[in-house]
Amino acid sequence: MIRYAKILFSTLAYVCCFSSPGQAQGQYIGIDRPQKYFKLDFSLGGNVDLIGSPSGQDVSILSSRPTTVPSFGLRTIYLFSPKVGAYAGFRLNFFKERKFNFYKPGLFEEIFTAFFEGFFRPILISHPSIDAGLVYRIERRRWNMYPAIGIGYAQYVNTRSRSTSRTDGNGVRNDFRYEQKASSTTFNIGVSISHFLTRRGYLILNAGFQQPLQASYASFSQSQNEVEIAHITYRNPTAGRAVMLDVGYGFIVTKK
Repeated sequence: MIRYAKILFSTLAYVCCFSSPGQAQGQYIGIDRPQKYFKLDFSLGGNVDLIGSPSGQDVSILSSRPTTVPSFGLRTIYLFSPKVGAYAGFRLNFFKERKFNFYKPGLFEEIFTAFFEGFFRPILISHPSIDAGLVYRIERRRWNMYPAIGIGYAQYVNTRSRSTSRTDGNGVRNDFRYEQKASSTTFNIGVSISHFLTRRGYLILNAGFQQPLQASYASFSQSQNEVEIAHITYRNPTAGRAVMLDVGYGFIVTKK
């Protein structure tokens, strides 16, 4: 794959190959942590955008985001066998996207847009993603490591579709249409390291990589008196590619 994924894959392969079978079998697990149990993790950190820009295309019509943004993560892990477990995760990235303005709005529309964005700001700046997959168990009495691989779905920027019409002073009707879809199925890999502070609670350090499996796109067209005079389409298969790094706290929820 690309070089960012190779770094994580190499790290995970090294850890898995050079950890002894006894570690994977759970012989270092403390008496309060049997081989089957649920964990719940909460974390805060950063999400780094790794989008690329195909040459020769008008990238400005696709909304963009800051390179590094804050994020919140929630993940549950079910360790159901001596070597393997399953996980499901939810993440929110927080940022205000930079939108493509395909025409100059009037004063009333600007006031309405500012009011709407101000009122719904907590929703508009939250960009969710989910993923689920398998983890490999490398466990000692206090230190644990869980390399993971999974599939997810992520929102890069908001999906939107809008049409508007205006008639100029010469009686020419201008029709504008804009459409954007920037959510994709993703391939996810990562590793979570935890250190137990109590019998049930632990600190965590997470690192992950996300690769979109579908291209995001945006299109814009303008017509005058129902005759199309402009049409632009932009696609980017790397929108949504990112590296995540965060820290947090987790605890054992139930035991099986």
